[in-house]
Amino acid sequence: MKSKKIKFSLKKERRSFYLFIFLICFILFLSLFLLINLFNYYNNNIIEKKEIYTEVEIGDKVGVAINGSALIFGRIKPNGISTKEINLVNNYDNDVLVEIVKEGNISDFISVSENNFVLKKMESKNVSFIAISDKDPEYGKYSGYVYVIIRRL
Repeated sequence: MKSKKIKFSLKKERRSFYLFIFLICFILFLSLFLLINLFNYYNNNIIEKKEIYTEVEIGDKVGVAINGSALIFGRIKPNGISTKEINLVNNYDNDVLVEIVKEGNISDFISVSENNFVLKKMESKNVSFIAISDKDPEYGKYSGYVYVIIRRL
């Protein structure tokens, strides 16, 4: 009888030991995961974030708008389009990743020619923004922002 109790006791100690080893491994894995994510966050941090006001109006007549600091598409008819272009220049000492994010109720109306691309040191690139109206849109002004986010590679 005594030998059975001893075996049971050893099995219980073994289980506790394996649980302890598992917990240590889990904590090490979690720490490594968090450390890698923290490294990636600082390694891929944002160098610059440019906010550009964006607007389009849907109406019966076509209208033109000129603005050097915003993406103002003017007025377009239903099923119409309007295009604006910006030139991006990398003046940093290293290659950068360019990400373009749309925000606001204009987001469904505009598309961008290229997104999430690498811009090499001293390279420039034209990026086109196209406002497209549906066949039966609701008339009015649609606005929001386009964010050009520059990240280190």
